[in-house]
Amino acid sequence: MILLFTSRHCTWCETLKTMIETESSQFRHRPVVCEIRIDEHDIFAKVFGISVVPTLIYRNSILTGLPDSDDLRSFLIRAIAEGCSLSSSRDSDAENAEWLPHASAPDPTCGRRATGAERNSELTKTV
Repeated sequence: MILLFTSRHCTWCETLKTMIETESSQFRHRPVVCEIRIDEHDIFAKVFGISVVPTLIYRNSILTGLPDSDDLRSFLIRAIAEGCSLSSSRDSDAENAEWLPHASAPDPTCGRRATGAERNSELTKTV
């Protein structure tokens, strides 16, 4: 799971979310992205040492600020190659196009596969 640290009033955060969606659409297996709004959940920002938004974290990889498309693509490819995707190779392409639903509170299931009732067109799950 990729963690995307954002803020409600961050213009660059919205731009990065659009970039992630655009880049991800090119992959058969789309990455799982869990958005964490630091203005609502500052404890996560403290735990991960986040001082700038947007920030993407996947294992030991960190992208801070608004990356160029090549850096973002490389980051996403590395995450997908290491198993950070919504589905396994047995799932259909239609299932790969679905994203985790929006949530308004922390959810320990962030990153799990959404059930049919929970699926919608949003890119990220927000906590």
